[in-house]
Amino acid sequence: MSALTVFSRSLQYFYAKAKEEISRFTGTPFVDKETKWILTVPAIWGDRAKDFMKLASREAGFAGESETDVEIALEPEAAALSCRIDLQSASEFLGNPDHLRYVLVHFEGGTVDLTVGDLNMSTGSINVLYVASGGASGGTEIDRLIMDKIYQAIGWDVALKIDRTVWLEFERHSVEVGKRITAEQQYASLKVPFALGNALFEAGVDLPTACSKVRGLSYSSRSGFRFSRDLLEESYKQALDSILEQVRELVRKMPNIHCLLVVGGFAEFPLVINQFEQSFSDRSIRIIRPNDSSLSVLKGAVMYGQNPNIVQSRVLRYSYGVQSTILFDEVVHPERLRYKAGGVDYCRNIFRPFAQANKKMKINNPISKDFYPTKSDSTKMVLVLYRSPESEVKYTSDAGCERLYLLELSMPRIELGQERVVVARPAAAQYPGGFFPKQSATPCFLWGFFRCLINSK
Repeated sequence: MSALTVFSRSLQYFYAKAKEEISRFTGTPFVDKETKWILTVPAIWGDRAKDFMKLASREAGFAGESETDVEIALEPEAAALSCRIDLQSASEFLGNPDHLRYVLVHFEGGTVDLTVGDLNMSTGSINVLYVASGGASGGTEIDRLIMDKIYQAIGWDVALKIDRTVWLEFERHSVEVGKRITAEQQYASLKVPFALGNALFEAGVDLPTACSKVRGLSYSSRSGFRFSRDLLEESYKQALDSILEQVRELVRKMPNIHCLLVVGGFAEFPLVINQFEQSFSDRSIRIIRPNDSSLSVLKGAVMYGQNPNIVQSRVLRYSYGVQSTILFDEVVHPERLRYKAGGVDYCRNIFRPFAQANKKMKINNPISKDFYPTKSDSTKMVLVLYRSPESEVKYTSDAGCERLYLLELSMPRIELGQERVVVARPAAAQYPGGFFPKQSATPCFLWGFFRCLINSK
């Protein structure tokens, strides 16, 4: 089964449940054409992953008559929108600045998103100031570290012989509940389901003896696996170390950070906040964890859907541009890129940027580029979109420059010669964090990426 099928069917289930709940709550039939759907994705996802989710939503039946019926929202931006009241309250303790700068840490099951933003205290608008970063250090990383301790105790050879579904039941219920240790608890108890207990018994594992091999781990028939607070804190610290270092680096790079905003389901664990408080105890940075932080993204996605322009600018991870040609300059251009057309020397593989990496870009800011044929009798023009992680890109053949999409345009009016012009405008302003094609149902992605108009001057 393809990944697209898996994702689209999962979304299809949520789509049906959402319509059912909306109809039940309002007491009226659900009207699809009156609804805008917001899909939230981690900010650290790449362009293709975000576009894949857009395609999966169409396959699931989300898309209505307009392409804007489904929009992508970045999870840390949505979370920041829902936490503006918390940020505004914090500003009272910080001298009521006109602009409040924050680092937002969004914890979820599999990933952690980091972003730096600026909240305009008078308008409530947000400007993203730094490229999103993060990594795979969410709740599932804690689960992995906890399970590693148990595997170490019983032996990896035994653990691998037990059916994976048995372990999954244990992780989803016992580990998920047990790791939520409170400030008062000295032990975390992970109850052993019957299926796992039976499998370990048949494998001849004496659990009290096996657990005694790992410092801080014990077992009782009543409580199951017992993790001491020190052992559990060690697992949390190990999972969070890389994220905490990234946050410290952001604070060093970005001046005048006022607060850390910690949100997401995993942020509700006391041990997570403890790690942040210990790491930033020597700094005058306020740490904020909103109430219902697990709902921050959900609430913010609704706010974003009502007013996408509330996020006014972003910083792109990549430079985006189109491959072009210009007149060859012997002083500037390498000889290997010279070619002749119509008796004129040109330089190929020129990168003509629409936007630069690591530079602030205003949302919905019109961008356009004009392209002319190099031959008066050309009947077509090929536009090829490239991206690069570098801010300054000269040629599409530079290291790290990657071809994304290709569009071939028909130009039959050869009587206009080289005066014909293609005006290319990226038509994807509503997609946050980069440029993505608006139509992705066919292999020729770029047909929807550009609004291309052929004019004559």
